[in-house]
Amino acid sequence: MALTHQNVEDINHKYNGSVLYYNKKPIMCFGADPYKKVKFEYLGPGYSGGMNLDGAAVNDAKFADGPFRLGYVNGLMAINKDGEKVETVAFVTRVPIRKWKQGLTGQNIQARGPGQWRFELACKTQGMVDMLVEQYPSFWNATKALAVKMPMIAYHRHWAVGLNEADEFDLYYRGNKVGQADTPRKLAPSAKFEFLLEAYQLSK
Repeated sequence: MALTHQNVEDINHKYNGSVLYYNKKPIMCFGADPYKKVKFEYLGPGYSGGMNLDGAAVNDAKFADGPFRLGYVNGLMAINKDGEKVETVAFVTRVPIRKWKQGLTGQNIQARGPGQWRFELACKTQGMVDMLVEQYPSFWNATKALAVKMPMIAYHRHWAVGLNEADEFDLYYRGNKVGQADTPRKLAPSAKFEFLLEAYQLSK
């Protein structure tokens, strides 16, 4: 939804510390400075540029506070059983909480999965950007990229593949393991999760 606030005080109150979209790209609001300019930074590795705008400019139709397409975030770090850092995922969902803050914040989303999750740090990753714009590798590229140092990768906001200690392939749906096979071509939801078969086929 487009922003409709007309002054810096309202913007600072409702959006400081929140993720929004600007021209369909995720951007973080850092609130107003003493000169009544609102600071924004694009999400990405270490943040990647931004702008300082007055209240009228923030009401530009290019700004929006949703809808947010949440799901898997790639490229998060975890520690494996050998104490080594590996690149993996977390599955992000909304928290049913009533609050005055608008946009996406560390209070209204949560994540689960092997990836270490902190909202502030996640906003500095390419994986967070890719989730918010629904940019994922293909199923086949994801399975080819799996390795000891990258044991789990999402190829869709609801679906991910993993490589287990037996060098078999695991299939995950919304944070839950739903299938396993010795080759990617054989991957499919197990009998218990057969109701996911159509969604799985469409995801590929």
